[in-house]
Amino acid sequence: MTGRRLALFIVTDTYADPSFRALRVPQADAAALAAVLGDPEIGGFTVETLVNRPYHEVRRRLSKWRARVRRHKQYTTALAFSPDGRMLASGGMDNRIRFWNVAANRPEGTLVGPLNKVLSIAFSPDGRMLASGDGDGVAKLWGMTQVRWRAGGSARLTAD
Repeated sequence: MTGRRLALFIVTDTYADPSFRALRVPQADAAALAAVLGDPEIGGFTVETLVNRPYHEVRRRLSKWRARVRRHKQYTTALAFSPDGRMLASGGMDNRIRFWNVAANRPEGTLVGPLNKVLSIAFSPDGRMLASGDGDGVAKLWGMTQVRWRAGGSARLTAD
């Protein structure tokens, strides 16, 4: 599937907890990232940024945005680009890791395995491993050479 690439940033710099005040200028960080992602030579995304908006407005906008993009069945909680920038992995509350072809703007497959809610993911520097952390505090390493794509875009792990 090709088409528009969409990004939505939700930014706040108002915190009830004083320990979060150490986060410096999230609005400037979001603007810088939006500029990079919006650059046609780099990302080519259509970027929308909501800054310090009330909850009801964020929720309404997020619902509209989610309806327009392919995504996890529940909230997306983690994103990681492969070191070569060709693949984006996303983890979600639906216990799945999805892989996206960045250049073609299409899903490549879904890793469905012994996963709990995926809260963090990261590629190794050489891109041959993917680490995931789940809601039970369990970290897993996935050998990317072990991911075999099936017709229809699902994935399974096989032993090398």
